[in-house]
Amino acid sequence: MEGWYACAALNEAGSVVKRVFVRILAPGVAEGQSPQPLEPVSSRWGTDQTVLVSSVRGATSQALDVTWDITSDSPPATVLTLHYRPAADGGDFVTSSAPLSAKRHRIDDLRAHTEYEVFATVPGGLGGSISNIRTGMTLDGAPSAPPTDVRVGVINTTAAYVRWSPPPQHLLNGELTGYNVSRK
Repeated sequence: MEGWYACAALNEAGSVVKRVFVRILAPGVAEGQSPQPLEPVSSRWGTDQTVLVSSVRGATSQALDVTWDITSDSPPATVLTLHYRPAADGGDFVTSSAPLSAKRHRIDDLRAHTEYEVFATVPGGLGGSISNIRTGMTLDGAPSAPPTDVRVGVINTTAAYVRWSPPPQHLLNGELTGYNVSRK
């Protein structure tokens, strides 16, 4: 289909959006013939970045605080969309919206001790803005599984012992700092 198409590239250094107008040639136009000159991209679409993600920091074991700056005087939109995903997974991005002027937003319901990739977009069709991409890690959390190989035994009439192995490494959700043993 004829129209404008855009491709965005994001990394730690920033982002770039390249746009191209694709025109379907009519039958009878020979290959190599030049169609009517196209309007220059820069005259129709702005290229100034309006949002810069400045930090992504762990707030809790299940939340990240994201802050951003606005790098132009008057962005055309009032809503910012944050895109995030676990960095190691490489899956689809999930989104969360925030007021553009707030310059801070907390993303909740995340996995503990996990690094996330985050970038922002400001809507506006092909003229919208795409920010740089940043990473941040949620804080350590409680293990997702109990200790394994738990053994209890009697030493004498007044003492007993309890032995166990830690949960599997991939379920620790950070550094294992201790256990809480209580009697009921």
